[in-house]
Amino acid sequence: MSAHLTEEEQIEAFKRWWKDNGTNTLAVIVIAIAGYFGWQGWQANKQAQKEGASAMYQQLSDIAATGQDLSESQLVEVATLGEQIKEQYKSSQYAINAALVLAKYAVAENNLDEAKKQLQWADRHTEDPATKAVISQRIARLAIAQGQLDEALDLVSSAPLEEFTSAFAEVKGDALAAKGESSKAYDAYQEALASLPSEQGNRRQFLEMKRDQYATEKSLVEAK
Repeated sequence: MSAHLTEEEQIEAFKRWWKDNGTNTLAVIVIAIAGYFGWQGWQANKQAQKEGASAMYQQLSDIAATGQDLSESQLVEVATLGEQIKEQYKSSQYAINAALVLAKYAVAENNLDEAKKQLQWADRHTEDPATKAVISQRIARLAIAQGQLDEALDLVSSAPLEEFTSAFAEVKGDALAAKGESSKAYDAYQEALASLPSEQGNRRQFLEMKRDQYATEKSLVEAK
């Protein structure tokens, strides 16, 4: 009998607990289930976006792979695809790469302002230090071509990563040479040579040629 009463007491205790806490407990369960399916849906949507961006970028790459000299219709298609990728998938690496492709073809068309705009867009939408370093070099080279030499020097004043020290020093040398500061250009090219990664040895002869153009001016400065 006592066992039966104990069971009844347990049932009554549960009823009282459910009356006091059941609604909150049910809400927690509902939220947990909704959260689970929401997460699953977000993951599925993210995967679908990735696949969509990949497919569009593949189309862009296929056209770009045909060469630098594209027909008018191909250039229009490249521009259309590139802008669509940037608009629809702006947080993806595909969008960054699309902007770089658009910049490349803008340079080929001698539209340096458009090329710079595309590169600046890519820079704003990436957090990757290596990508930012590549973009800074390219914008600096455009600035040199446009005669904006101080802007170029600001962009390559300091390499964000050690492996870019040589490349930044080379662009710095190009800007200084364009300014007529031959001795400083020599020093920059010398720095580029001194910090040249071993795997980029094919650049050495070219850098030496650049540096040696200003050897005489460097000697004159040191002789003073």
